[in-house]
Amino acid sequence: MITVVTAVELPTDHPMRAWALPNGFPMLVDAASQQLIEPALHYLAAKHLDHKGKRKWNAKAANTTAAEAYDLRCWFDFLQNVETGPNTFGKAWDLANENDYVEYRDQLHDLISNVTHRPLQDSTIRRRQITVEAFYKFAIGRGIYFGDFLKTKVRKGRTRPANSDVLRHTHNGQQDDSYVSAYREEVGPSGVIRALTEIEWQHVKRELGPMPSEARAGELTKSRDRLASELSCSTGLRVDEVSKLTPNDVFNLDSHWRRLSQDGRDSGYIPLVVTKTKRLKPRTILVPAYLVPELIAYVEGERKAAVNAGRAYAKTKGLVFREPKTLFVNHNNAGHNAGKAIRPQTLSYAFSSACRAAGLLTRVENLDPETMQSYNQMVSSHSFHDLRHTFAVWKYFALIAEKDAEPWKEIQILLGHAQLSTTTDLYLHVCAIEKARIGKKVMQATRKLGGVHNA
Repeated sequence: MITVVTAVELPTDHPMRAWALPNGFPMLVDAASQQLIEPALHYLAAKHLDHKGKRKWNAKAANTTAAEAYDLRCWFDFLQNVETGPNTFGKAWDLANENDYVEYRDQLHDLISNVTHRPLQDSTIRRRQITVEAFYKFAIGRGIYFGDFLKTKVRKGRTRPANSDVLRHTHNGQQDDSYVSAYREEVGPSGVIRALTEIEWQHVKRELGPMPSEARAGELTKSRDRLASELSCSTGLRVDEVSKLTPNDVFNLDSHWRRLSQDGRDSGYIPLVVTKTKRLKPRTILVPAYLVPELIAYVEGERKAAVNAGRAYAKTKGLVFREPKTLFVNHNNAGHNAGKAIRPQTLSYAFSSACRAAGLLTRVENLDPETMQSYNQMVSSHSFHDLRHTFAVWKYFALIAEKDAEPWKEIQILLGHAQLSTTTDLYLHVCAIEKARIGKKVMQATRKLGGVHNA
């Protein structure tokens, strides 16, 4: 059984303090032998501490290092349970090969999260693989591993649906996922398209809060989560892409908006090139013109107040506050985090919370990893990523209503898919089912995506 322990900082007058690990730095230990797993420590230290022992250390670095430590714990725990002969288990890390790695990836499919009590999400499996590969790349570079671990490119993430009834690999002391935000694994099976209906979207919007224009005179609203969700639903942006937008993006949109006619401002779209995308491949999205004044109002009102609150808090602590480059920031009542750049998971959590508040719930069957007993739980029916799916499905029906002969090609471009087959494989089936369900009565919201806010 592998455990994660944390370093305790030495007293300031200790002669070895300059070379000691910072307080809270994670280390892997074999619980049975009480031996430190040194290669894992060397990897974490090399990545997160500089060569002089000085600490590139803060709350963000601590969280990232802890996540990697627990990812490595899962891998080393797996190695302890590898069958190497009749009734013989355990394999040294430097003897592990690509076959072991593939088996590890496959067995992650059936692990149950200690947080959500459901099978791990594709993103969690992918992250654990990335950490393990980075560890072996480091070991190869240091000349302490000579195997064939990275000879070929092993596919990352989920390669088959989760099987919550059969656990092929459970380990004693299974990975503790307490450092993973619950929202990461509450979104259900990967690859499932769950577009919102117009009615569902109206309910969720009410829970997300008002738009800046809906505020009373002199009142400061909290419209960040609503605006972020509106952007995703009307453009197909992913949550991390939304979180990386900048005020300059809004000012560029505003300069175009000012040149539009009144009709264009009411129902038109303004192109915006986004560069911080998946795989960093730039693409052009079409932002509904009605959103631009709302975004300007957010920048000049709610965002400015949050940044000022962050600057004021930093001043009381004798710290320097640097205004973030991101459009969306933490609220002005977020204490020491006020005015700082928003994290994607904050937006995701806000959206799923709004879904739950709107009564959009679904029953899922969970499995307690300790007792192996199943139980039911009500969770949000939708995740933030479903807004991207909603955009694609609604856009399809809008294009069909406009007699577009190649709707999938336009959707592919707007979503930024490299291959047309990716778009059709994802959405063709769900659009066919929805088309049959609604018959000839296409949802009013699909007439023009820029107008759904008025429904």
